[in-house]
Amino acid sequence: MAAARPPRRQFVLRFAACLALAVGCRAAEAPAQGAPVHLEARHLVESTEPRPGTIWPGPVEEQWRRAQGGSVLHARTALSVEWTGIVDWPAGGAASLEVRGEWSVGPQAEGPGTVPQATATLDRAVASWIVPGGTVRIGRFIPEWGTAFRRRPSNPLEEMGASPFVAELMLAGESPPVTTSVGYAFWEATAVPWMRWSAAGESGDMALALGHRTGQGPWMAASISREIAPGLQGYAEGVLARPYRPIRVVAPAPENGWQAIGPGAYADGVALRWLAGLWYPSPGGWNWVAEYRIEPGGLDDTEAAIFWDAAAGRLPSSSALAAASNSGAALRTLGRLASDGLPLRRRYLDFSLVREDPRATWAPALSGSVDLDDGSWVAIPEVSFQGWTGVEPALRMLFFSGSQRSEFGAGPAAWSVQLVVRTVL
Repeated sequence: MAAARPPRRQFVLRFAACLALAVGCRAAEAPAQGAPVHLEARHLVESTEPRPGTIWPGPVEEQWRRAQGGSVLHARTALSVEWTGIVDWPAGGAASLEVRGEWSVGPQAEGPGTVPQATATLDRAVASWIVPGGTVRIGRFIPEWGTAFRRRPSNPLEEMGASPFVAELMLAGESPPVTTSVGYAFWEATAVPWMRWSAAGESGDMALALGHRTGQGPWMAASISREIAPGLQGYAEGVLARPYRPIRVVAPAPENGWQAIGPGAYADGVALRWLAGLWYPSPGGWNWVAEYRIEPGGLDDTEAAIFWDAAAGRLPSSSALAAASNSGAALRTLGRLASDGLPLRRRYLDFSLVREDPRATWAPALSGSVDLDDGSWVAIPEVSFQGWTGVEPALRMLFFSGSQRSEFGAGPAAWSVQLVVRTVL
């Protein structure tokens, strides 16, 4: 039996195969039409100012210690490829193939972070067959559900952590104009079959989905959007299911070995994870977005107090080993939530202000999030220069505010500056 390939090599081989497939399809003399291979390079240089006395673990922690409190500089380069081809069938209909992946080099995800690490990811590889009355899609992708601009509670497939393998059949009805979708998604040990109905009208759209997820059980999701005033769009979406709790927090006691921090699991009861938002595209090209969301899998006030005491090593325990175990588990959880984009608490306000005008030389933007439970927040202003063909430099800053016992205040950085250069090859 041949030895198993290392995970890094598997990713590189998969990405190389997809790139070769995309280039080969484009070069082949076949009745295919589509955009040329789109290659994009992004070069990021980031300078971070560490926060004194932080308890957050991270890949640049040792760098900050060696810098003795000075700023930290690191860089990352990414090359992404995207291609879409369309083939017309003689009997009617069409087929398409879309591939998108990325190869990047930068600081490694764990450890001191001084050694560059190369990673390759396959973000999307989907084949579609368009036939009269419907569409069949097979590949690695996440279906485009929901109305929100960032997190979409009505799309449980986004929580699978990667682009899953999906098989989907979509049937478009004429009377009534309802699109029915039946599909099956799986990734590692998780499987999600579903059925979804969606309808679009002149003043808005709505959708309803039913499904089942391994370990979670059945779920029901819905979304709706509607114009509530001239130019102002209101929307809401949610999912009713057993919420996933990224961490388990309990009061330490002898019967549980004084362990307060445990691994994530699905809650016993059903809860509604939902979001409501407003979107206003102004005549000047500005897009205003504000969203209020509820995350039932986050910590309440009592659990948060235990969590921060565990992170600081202040929980009662029978031994120093139990105290260190609780502290280590809490700190690892902080890093995992930050890297995976998972919420720590329950109530959030997200905002975004973006100018989208291809004729403008400068494109400013502002986005961020506020944890309404502990008052901490993060703000990300950005400005990009669109005056050059094929090259778009952007300057981005990240500001964090909050106490050391808050989601955005406990992080290792007070602020950071990023210079991103996007090049279309």
